[in-house]
Amino acid sequence: FEIDNGILIKYHGEDDEVIVPDGVIKIGSEAFENNENLRSIDLSESVVSIGRFAFFGCKSLVSVNLPNSLKTIEEKAFRDCTNLFDITLPNGITNIESDMLDFCDNLEEITIYGEVFTLEDIIDDIEEYSNSRRILILSDNTINAELLTTTLEHFNFIYTVRLINEQSKNDIQQDKYDLIIIDCKTIDVGVLNLTKEIKKS
Repeated sequence: FEIDNGILIKYHGEDDEVIVPDGVIKIGSEAFENNENLRSIDLSESVVSIGRFAFFGCKSLVSVNLPNSLKTIEEKAFRDCTNLFDITLPNGITNIESDMLDFCDNLEEITIYGEVFTLEDIIDDIEEYSNSRRILILSDNTINAELLTTTLEHFNFIYTVRLINEQSKNDIQQDKYDLIIIDCKTIDVGVLNLTKEIKKS
């Protein structure tokens, strides 16, 4: 391990199972990039951030253990991890940047906040729509919205994302959509009524 001031700059080993040492607070950008041997990564409870492209191109990676201490996953952190089947995001995460799971072709399941989202559940509902159709995502959770957009990008759908608030309710009444995906922990009667109005228009 090459570590500097709590940042894991680079992993130079060839082990297929890696446990990140205690005291590391960030997995640096490109720290494991294109590591062909890595199959399992276990991050210590001190890690709060994963840098951009940290695990990019780790095509053998099948198991990722993310700690509850984790707050941020930067852009394309797990891009092109083609053998990653599932991933669990802990409660502590507050920021996920763009394309975190881009080109993870075998990803089928994402678990977040104790809930499980399967890509099949999402795609089964929208597969009849071509990439010329407009899809609206209404969400009260930025992390869930990012996961949904990652899925839609993977299948080349055109979409619009709106976080649920009073302003968004006013904005989307002016547009037309072919499909609406609602993702909210609390049922918002106003949102449900709004979707009915959009369908009518």
